[in-house]
Amino acid sequence: MKTLKLAYADFSRSFDPESFFLTRLLRRTYDIYLVEDDADLLVYGVFTNNHKKISAKIKLFYCNENVFPNFSECDYAISAVRLSYANRYFWGFPASQYISAKYYDAKPIDSSLAHRRFCCFIYKNITHGVGAIMRKHFCEYLMKYRHVDCPGLVLHNMNAEELADRTDRNWRLSKQNFISKYKFAIAFENSDGNGYITEKLTDAYLSNVVPIYWGSTMDISPFPKESMIYAPDYPTFEALLQRIKEVDENDDLYLDMLRANPLRNKEFCQQVGDYRHIRDKFILNVVSSLFDESASLEDWRSFMFNPPQVFDFIIPRQPRYISPEE
Repeated sequence: MKTLKLAYADFSRSFDPESFFLTRLLRRTYDIYLVEDDADLLVYGVFTNNHKKISAKIKLFYCNENVFPNFSECDYAISAVRLSYANRYFWGFPASQYISAKYYDAKPIDSSLAHRRFCCFIYKNITHGVGAIMRKHFCEYLMKYRHVDCPGLVLHNMNAEELADRTDRNWRLSKQNFISKYKFAIAFENSDGNGYITEKLTDAYLSNVVPIYWGSTMDISPFPKESMIYAPDYPTFEALLQRIKEVDENDDLYLDMLRANPLRNKEFCQQVGDYRHIRDKFILNVVSSLFDESASLEDWRSFMFNPPQVFDFIIPRQPRYISPEE
């Protein structure tokens, strides 16, 4: 078994390199030594800039945030933004990690689901990102129509003892159980990036509710718009509110949207599971190039759900902000 010196840098304080999926993946093929410098492979994130001080044969940028990779600093990248950079980039959209390759065995859909509480809003971030600011304003606007339950720090108007602390490993399950009591959940990303789709959307699907979703305004694939109220399609808060009212007041329309939940589709879940396997193949191919100079890496654009154009350089795009005014 070949030896691989592996280093990590610039991840969060809670990051555990031993339990990280990439370490476990590489241990199947290589004898791994975790080092702090002079690495064969350096994997780095976005929380500090220590990667600049570390020597490595190959540098791989890995990030689940809405951040563009800087290809002048890394050799390869896996990030949450949908872009293409031939064989040097792989789009690892964050929502994929919350979808099981197994068929999601949801409860049967019956008319009682259309008569749950109206809507919930669970957030603690109020200022970081255009989406964080906008969702607060929209929730306040939506309450002109019907009351929205807000057990989080933002717009807090109720206590929910069943919600675990966010540091608790049961947090996400407790959140999903809470959301399942409602017809709708406001699911706005903190920021907008093409392909930046997180657990905010999948938590709603796993809770069997209709998400009111804002994010990835250029392309929401592979998720079907029929399963959500897609806020970027509406130019104003009022237009978005009218669509919510239409669905809220029509039980048949609401139940049809629940049936369109992609996590009820076995083939969809298998497709996302296959996608994660392809991501792992990308990583293994990158590492194998350390030991085989003649190795020809594949062009990973063909493995994206909807391949975009190839970028020779990266230009950040301004997000689309829904106006609260007519």
